Amino acid sequence: FEGGNKRNAIPREASALLCCKDSELLIEAAAKYQQIFCDEFKGAENNVEVVAEASEEDVTRVMTKESRDRLLNAIMVIPHGVIRMSKAVPGLVETSTNLAIVRADGDRIAIDMSHRSSSETIKMALANRIEALAELIGFDYSRSEGYPGWQPNVDSKLLAAAVEAYKETLGHEVRVTAIHAGLECGLIMDKFPGMEAISFGPTLKGVHSPDETIDIQSVEHFSAFLKELLRKLK
Repeated sequence: FEGGNKRNAIPREASALLCCKDSELLIEAAAKYQQIFCDEFKGAENNVEVVAEASEEDVTRVMTKESRDRLLNAIMVIPHGVIRMSKAVPGLVETSTNLAIVRADGDRIAIDMSHRSSSETIKMALANRIEALAELIGFDYSRSEGYPGWQPNVDSKLLAAAVEAYKETLGHEVRVTAIHAGLECGLIMDKFPGMEAISFGPTLKGVHSPDETIDIQSVEHFSAFLKELLRKLK
């Protein structure tokens, strides 16, 4: 079994090699569930595919029933998606987690997740929750360094200068907003308490996917904006 390939991206696909007595029943079930998932995710994911086909692969080792059940139980109960909405900014996700990668490698099954939050304490509480869940399921758990929380600061002097520079460069007001993402700004600000930061950039679509594209014209606009902002700060 394997699925996903990047911790900071929603998995695009997953696959499993299954051994069964009647492959036709499995193929029929896949077609049935494709229709179910297409109905459930209509409007959000319109290209859901569930495909089962006979394999010529020579299978010499399989999971034990215990390992199979522990893997499926883990995937079913591990939280995935929005955990908590912001109390300060209406409509903004504050905390989320991503069940990003599952892979069976030899005698080990590994599950990688990525947690994000503008609140460092809430992110750590979520990590503790996942650790407790792993212990109950019977998985070993380890955590690595992530992106520190970064709280929005609407009173930032840097933000005020950026708003002015944007209007003077492009001729219209900028829409200031907070987004839910992991950014390098949080890592740098964690090392320099009190530092102000903003994040901006050209128009991107399909980010973290093979369909990712950039609006070339917007690169030119933001280049001019950045030059004006630097001039103001000087």
